[in-house]
Amino acid sequence: MKTFERYLHEHSHSVKTIKSYLYTVSVFLNTNPNAANYKYKDIIDYMSKIGKQYPNTYTANSILAGI
Repeated sequence: MKTFERYLHEHSHSVKTIKSYLYTVSVFLNTNPNAANYKYKDIIDYMSKIGKQYPNTYTANSILAGI
């Protein structure tokens, strides 16, 4: 996760954005232990569930950006 955090810093993301992305990725990886093997369809399925859980498109977009 430190490599990802360093990458975000190097690309001038704000501290708030970095915290948000790190949290989003952490939740994603903890709830999807097989995520390293996910294909496009798996991400689409995950985002479909997120869309039902969070009807606000801003939230869904933020989660997608994080992962």
